[in-house]
This record gives sequence, C-alpha cells and structure tokens, in this order.
Amino acid sequence: MASDGVFGGAGSLGKQQYVKIEVMRKGLIITLCATVFLTVLALGITTEQTSAESSVDMGLRLEPSSTRIVLDPGDRVERSIEVQNFDSVPVKIEMSVRPYWVVDADYQPTFLEKNYYTQIVDWVSFDKQEFEVPPKGKVDTKYVVTVPDGPPAGGQYAAVFASSRAEGDGVLSQVNRLTHLLYTRVNGDTREEFEIMDMDLPWLVSDRKPEEKVLRGSARVVNTGNVDVEARQILTLRSLFFGSKLYERVDDKVVLPETERNLALECGEGQPEFGIFRAEYEVSVGSEVQQRFVILVIAPRWLMVLSAVILVLGAGILAVVLFKRIRGPQPLSPLVR
Repeated sequence: MASDGVFGGAGSLGKQQYVKIEVMRKGLIITLCATVFLTVLALGITTEQTSAESSVDMGLRLEPSSTRIVLDPGDRVERSIEVQNFDSVPVKIEMSVRPYWVVDADYQPTFLEKNYYTQIVDWVSFDKQEFEVPPKGKVDTKYVVTVPDGPPAGGQYAAVFASSRAEGDGVLSQVNRLTHLLYTRVNGDTREEFEIMDMDLPWLVSDRKPEEKVLRGSARVVNTGNVDVEARQILTLRSLFFGSKLYERVDDKVVLPETERNLALECGEGQPEFGIFRAEYEVSVGSEVQQRFVILVIAPRWLMVLSAVILVLGAGILAVVLFKRIRGPQPLSPLVR
C-alpha cells in the first residue's frame, strides 16, 4: 500500500508536469505561428509597377501658362502670350482655342466638351492666327476676349493652344502643342458653394508596398457653386517632442464649378527615412479650413519585421511567466521528500 502511495504521488506530479509542458508547448507553437504570420504580413507580396512617360519637346515654352480675368457683360479685354523658341531652327506656330473641362474626380482634362461653362470659346479671337518664331527667339501674340451682352454669370473656361508644325516631304505634321489655360469669371449672380470631405492621413510609412514609401495626404472637394474655387493643401512634418518644423509642402488646385476633385499631396525629396513624427495635413478653401493630425511612424520593412518578432516573443514569454505565477509552487514528490 505504501508502494501505491509513493507511485500514486509520483503519478500525480507527473501529470501536473505533463500539463505544464503541454501548456508551454502550445504557447510556443502559437507564438511561432503568430511570428510567421506577422513576418509574412510585414513583408507582403508586392508587384513592381512602372509607368511610361511620354517625352516632351522642351524646345518651346508658353508664358504665362494660365491667366485669370474678371469680366463684365460687354467687356473687351486683351491679353498677351509669349512663345519662346529655344531651338536653333525657326518654328511655325498656329494659335487656336478649345473648351477646357474635366471628365472625372481625378480631373482628366478634356478639350472637346462644350457646355454652360465653356461658352467663352466663342468670345476669343487672335491678332495673329499663324506666325513664325525665329531660332533662339520669342514672339508676343495677343488674344482678345469680347464678352456679349447678357452672358451667363459665373465661371468660363478655355484652353488656348500654340501648336508648332514642321514641313517634311510635302507633309504638314504637328510636332508639339503648348497650352495656356484661361480662367474667367463673369460678374453677376455668382455663388461660391463647396465642401471639404474624406480627409485621410496614414500613421505608418514603410517600404512594404511601393505606394506606402512616402507620406500621402488625401481629401475631396465638392464644388456646387457656379464659380471655380482654389483648394490649398499643406503637408507638414514636425518633431514629436519639440514641435519644430522638419518638412513642409504646399500645393494649390483649382476646382471647377459643379465638379468634385480628388486631392492628394505627397512628401517629395526631403522626407525623413526613419523616426516618429507629428504629421499635419491641412486643406483650405476660402475661409474654410480642415486639418488632420497623426503620430507618424516611418520605418523600413526589416525593422517592422524585427519589431513584430520581438513583440510576439515577448508576449509569449510573458504568458508563460504569468501562467507559472497563477499556478503557484507545486508540491514536492514523496520520492523527493
């Protein structure tokens, strides 16, 4: 019977040790699985994306690139454009005007849509429709906006084109087309009505995906008025503890009447490569200002993986220690006694 007591106590202790070993084994398996999962999640599977950019003929320049004019019914307003030629050969230029509008919230331009806000194309004329710009020279050309009586109040928009052409083998071919945007406002019953929506600013920047390498603030402006408005974006990085400005970028965008525009502003050169910062994204239209603030973490992929591994392993070890404390000290085996 004494023998049964001894072996019974040893069996009880063996069972307790077995349960403890099983708990630790399962905890270790869960910890390793979680580590693998977080590692895969941090590394991700990304595809390399490339975009082809069309070459641009830098031999010509149009100054200025845009003009704003406030008009009254019956006005006759004259403006000048300078066509600059940096090539060593003369260039023939043909002037024309087309409607300027957009087709979606990403503001893809279209020069074909004639609507309520592009009637100005019928009001524009040129003093010289065709001319030649000498090598390394420039030519000033004028256009006139003649406003009819009783025009619609609000915004009117057009694109003035300066198209360069070259003759070869008896064929006339277009080489390049420069654009001068014309933003006008006809006085009368004008309305500025807009709303800033869907502001977003991420808290993490890493090289896990190509689109996540730089900080990018985004928003949307809905313009329900009959005149265009200017949306200003400001993206700022500050020291987390001292508040000093480390980086700032400003960008202005025009939002045409009765359209909505997706805004986005990214950090360019000068964005820090590593650290924790206070990030600020501000969008203002007229007197309305909206802001978004986040505590921003900028970290490379390898550091994210290492941090995840350390965090999971630390959590696993802490779980085992807590389990031991909850179980308390175990009685000694009679064999040991």
